[in-house]
Amino acid sequence: MLQTGQIYEEFPQLEGKEIKVRLVCMDDPENDPDLMELLVSGSRLFAKHGADFAVEVVPRQFIEGPNS
Repeated sequence: MLQTGQIYEEFPQLEGKEIKVRLVCMDDPENDPDLMELLVSGSRLFAKHGADFAVEVVPRQFIEGPNS
């Protein structure tokens, strides 16, 4: 959608606005070299098409609760 401009056809209100993509995980992806390679490649691809990409790690206890 980003690389073809289709996103602006489907969501015209986004035209001229910054696009941010966030991947929220419970586990730190830095512990997996293959995953990190994929995320770095994805980040470059998003940047090439004008979108910001970031990974946010939310500790497992905040998602599952303190008694999980």
